[in-house]
Amino acid sequence: MPIVVWNDSYSVSVSQCDEQHKKLFAILNELFDAMRVGKGREAAGAILEKLVGYAQTHFRTEEELFRRTKYPDKAAHEAQHRKFEEQVGKLKQATDLNNSANTIALMEFLKNWLADHIQKVDRQYGPHLNAKGVY
Repeated sequence: MPIVVWNDSYSVSVSQCDEQHKKLFAILNELFDAMRVGKGREAAGAILEKLVGYAQTHFRTEEELFRRTKYPDKAAHEAQHRKFEEQVGKLKQATDLNNSANTIALMEFLKNWLADHIQKVDRQYGPHLNAKGVY
């Protein structure tokens, strides 16, 4: 049972970004599944590394599209990416202390940030990219 389920409300109308967002959801659900069976602490480190690595790949994809299309909100959007990386780094350090409460906090942060960022921030670039021929 996933903690986040992709639906059209998350679509940014750019297929490459939507596919990457779906992958981020899948990784987040992987962590949730491990937690549900009592393996959250053991799995958190590896899954978090996977999530962070993929998030960085995704951020670079978005940022390259912003650069290429001269997205006017590029700097603010990229600042949110850096803030996310910083926050996840801090949470990862806490999770590395092998505390299940930290794993739960990490899960809640990731779930809330991902859904909120996609629906409120990422959806703003869709019309711009579409107007520049990026679908």
